[in-house]
Amino acid sequence: MSLTKELEEQLKAQRDKLLVLSGTNRLIDFKFKIKENARSQNYLRIVDEIPELIIDKLNVDKRF
Repeated sequence: MSLTKELEEQLKAQRDKLLVLSGTNRLIDFKFKIKENARSQNYLRIVDEIPELIIDKLNVDKRF
């Protein structure tokens, strides 16, 4: 086995250990809650859009 292949396998094993797929990962286990006071929300939910287009628009116009 070459050194490069061995290194790739070791990196993959370490990456798998770092990735937490359980409910404790707040980026994966995010619950959208509808609040009556819209000012208290700290996120924006965008549905049925292409992320790259949104990022490009924000980079050019600096607002959406």
